[in-house]
Amino acid sequence: MADATQNQLARWLPGFQFLRQYKAAWLFHDFVAGIVLTTMLVPVGIAHAAASGTPGIYGL
Repeated sequence: MADATQNQLARWLPGFQFLRQYKAAWLFHDFVAGIVLTTMLVPVGIAHAAASGTPGIYGL
């Protein structure tokens, strides 16, 4: 019965199967990667918005 529920859940939530196989050891590296990407992409988004003539807040 549990397998049928998990199969239905995986059908509607494609990332569910990946999350079931996610290892806790990966969490720190994924967190650092997210911080690095955020610090790079926020200024780029603001710059693109400003370059297009809109207020920088629209780049967020």
